[in-house]
Amino acid sequence: MWKRGILLGVLGWLAVAAGAVTVGVLAVTLVGSGLTSGSSQPLSSDGVSRALGATSPSPSPTATFSPTPTPTPAKTPSSPTKPFTSPGGTAYAQCTSGQAYLTSWSPHPGFETDEVERGPDSRVSVRFEADDTKIRLIIRCSGNTPQASTETDIDD
Repeated sequence: MWKRGILLGVLGWLAVAAGAVTVGVLAVTLVGSGLTSGSSQPLSSDGVSRALGATSPSPSPTATFSPTPTPTPAKTPSSPTKPFTSPGGTAYAQCTSGQAYLTSWSPHPGFETDEVERGPDSRVSVRFEADDTKIRLIIRCSGNTPQASTETDIDD
């Protein structure tokens, strides 16, 4: 008789455990499909700027407001961010008022970033280095358009 009670207890426990696992899997599936069903694309730097400009911060409770408007500084025109690829890696740059600026860079497999002169300046650069190769990607502005050149130094 007691064996029958143990058997029913074990079967009952297994039924409850199976039900809990089923409910858990169903819940994770529903939540996961809601998280991954939409397609998302990374924003460009212009897209981020537009998205940030679309939100207006709410004033803090201690903020004071002056009765006369404060003049906003004139925006200097900047060129779109442009990619430049070298054998060692890729750098993204733009020009603002004739000054070059590296917005980001990424070494290719087998290379690493060694030196970065980000700017803004008349000339900016990033050096990618592998075991026996050093490649410097140099960016200057022609007007408000970034242009790149490379220097390669192979160690012997």
